[in-house]
Amino acid sequence: MHAMSSEFDALVHNKTWTLVPPPPNANIVGNKWVFRIKFCANGSVERFKARLVAQGFSQQPGVDYFETFAHVVKPSTVRLVLSLALQKNWYMHQLDMSNAFLHGELSETVYMRQPKGFEHPDYPNYVCKLQRALYGLFDIDNALVHCPINEMVKGPGLYSDIGKKARDLLYRDYVSDHKFTVTTYSTTGVAITASGLKKGELFLADVSTQLKNKNITTDVKVDTNSNVYTTITVDEPAPGLKTIFSFVVPDQKSGKVELQYLHEYAGINTSIGLTASPLVNFSGVAGNNTVALGTDLSFDTATGNFTKCNAGLSFSSSDLIASLALNDKGDTVSASYYHTVKPVTNTAVGAELTHSFSSNENTLTIGTQHLLDPLTTVKARVNSYGKASALIQHEWRPKSLFTISGEVDTRAIEKSAKIGLAVALKP
Repeated sequence: MHAMSSEFDALVHNKTWTLVPPPPNANIVGNKWVFRIKFCANGSVERFKARLVAQGFSQQPGVDYFETFAHVVKPSTVRLVLSLALQKNWYMHQLDMSNAFLHGELSETVYMRQPKGFEHPDYPNYVCKLQRALYGLFDIDNALVHCPINEMVKGPGLYSDIGKKARDLLYRDYVSDHKFTVTTYSTTGVAITASGLKKGELFLADVSTQLKNKNITTDVKVDTNSNVYTTITVDEPAPGLKTIFSFVVPDQKSGKVELQYLHEYAGINTSIGLTASPLVNFSGVAGNNTVALGTDLSFDTATGNFTKCNAGLSFSSSDLIASLALNDKGDTVSASYYHTVKPVTNTAVGAELTHSFSSNENTLTIGTQHLLDPLTTVKARVNSYGKASALIQHEWRPKSLFTISGEVDTRAIEKSAKIGLAVALKP
């Protein structure tokens, strides 16, 4: 019964159907439950699965469906790709999309009876008007092929996404210390991560645990100072919405509730502290995946003052992203640029120019990245202060990264270069 309830909840969550009064003279398709036991590698029972299947044999051609074909890959094409990968020494990755067939939208109108035992208490005689494909329908394969491509196109995102591509290229993965991270996973959905960071003579470490159960993720981290960081994330309690609750023990004033909402033309992120005089944060973006305009504000209810007031503008195309941001209550303005030179090798260049009105200082950082092979990335950057950096990162096994980076001060060449090392192991 638990497996049936989980499957039914997933179908409702994905808006597979809407309940409507049964139309006169309409062909009502039946349904049935199909059960399966999923076993672990050692032969033990992992979980019980249930799937609701439409009785498509009662569909009428020309009324309930028109086409049943599906685009599939020929076996000869698969063999050709595998042969090329072997000959060229390429790496192959396999992708599995959960319930892939159920993502397609139906172009025809199909009515189905409500599953027995799951009838709506207020509308027991209503029928399900299918919005998405369901196993057992004649046109399920064709519905997947014609899944609207615009559903995969992102909206403007969040305010933190403005200029993110350039920032990642210029600053991400550069390390000046030594860091080691190990992550283990279990079939029960629990992940444990241990990390250590050496900063000069100081060594910092933490252990974190992540538990995923359906759309709820719980993260607990303990650091060297015995602080316990807890974050509970609920994905899509409503379409496009994410709820995040976090707190730190023993800091009783650290509680915070955060809401994120993503829409095709807007992105909103707001949070409030769980104290008598909380700090309220709000950031919002309006636009689409080409042009986005947003703001980022923080208000301290204890003092009645704005502690943060930022604004940003972003323009994106197929190969470039440009952004302009006004930060620090108007004291700092920054412009960034990211350009994809060669998508096949992930070759890109980026730059960021920052001007401070209070100090009248300008900072320019220019960088680039390139794939030596599918698993090895090299990056380099230089700024207007004469600091030049470079790194090489290799994925020596899936999701396990080895990174070594270095930085030299060209204006003080007699100083030793800073060398950083990061190892991340994810079995």
